[in-house]
Amino acid sequence: MANLQPAVIIEPTIVDGEGKGVQILNTTNRVVRFLIRSREAHEEFPDHIEKKAQHGTVGGNNTAKTYMVHSDESFVSVFIVENGRYLIILKNRQVNRGKCIRIKQSHIIDAEENSLPVYYNEHFEVIQNNNNNGDHHRVNTGAEGA
Repeated sequence: MANLQPAVIIEPTIVDGEGKGVQILNTTNRVVRFLIRSREAHEEFPDHIEKKAQHGTVGGNNTAKTYMVHSDESFVSVFIVENGRYLIILKNRQVNRGKCIRIKQSHIIDAEENSLPVYYNEHFEVIQNNNNNGDHHRVNTGAEGA
């Protein structure tokens, strides 16, 4: 008989939450910043994730916060701060009311190792680090970063 290896268990990103809002659960050891928008705001301003958004932070190490939302469907974008810039690790992820979005270390690793990671400034305008000279350059705000 062949030796069987147990399958790797991949934790889902969207799970049942507590309460009637949208819950953000941060399982990493880093503080994350996020934006939550309704479907209406997402459709009205698809390229401007900061428009009509609630925002906040969630500490690391399995800290969770629940945010009341006015829409059954919300869109969540999540960032970590690196060198004064916001690295997007999840962009416009749909989370329904009563659900929880779990922020995992794998999201950060994927964003950091992406061939073109997308950074934002404090006004949530896209900037891009040019590794050749360290200057920031604007990039297409519709580009997916994670």
